Amino acid sequence: MFRKMFATVVLASCLPSYAAPPSDASIEALLKVTQAERLSNNMMTGLQANLRQSMAAAVQGKDLTVDQKRVLDELPGKMAALMQEQMSWAHMRPMYVQIYKNVYSQDDVDGMLAFYQTAAGQALIEKAPLVMQMTLAQVQAMMPMLTEKLSSMMRQVVQDPHAP
Repeated sequence: MFRKMFATVVLASCLPSYAAPPSDASIEALLKVTQAERLSNNMMTGLQANLRQSMAAAVQGKDLTVDQKRVLDELPGKMAALMQEQMSWAHMRPMYVQIYKNVYSQDDVDGMLAFYQTAAGQALIEKAPLVMQMTLAQVQAMMPMLTEKLSSMMRQVVQDPHAP
């Protein structure tokens, strides 16, 4: 009798466990409570200004013709419009739903819904953009030092390929 019970337990533990995939409705509820649409739309805000800054930095110090300047003035608006169209919530929502279905189980989604409906969960959602902004500022401040160290390492390897 003990051997049969032991064999049953061992066999059961060897079988793969299949968690129920989340329903579309529960994923939609999670996307709503996490304000995914708002966060996605906010990501697009300021895109044109960022593109202008990046392009200005890329051509800094270069003599451009009048036509080149005109094209560079128009390009960020066109690029931003294309990105906003292709990365709109209408395009992104189905992608999120499918990814969540592939990654999370129904239990996972239920647990996240329970958490994000709490005050702590809402605080996390509301403050996440500020955390990201502050993190990026800190990382950007570290980049000159890191770049110099990486350049130094590369110079050392070029000078002596056998150096550690």
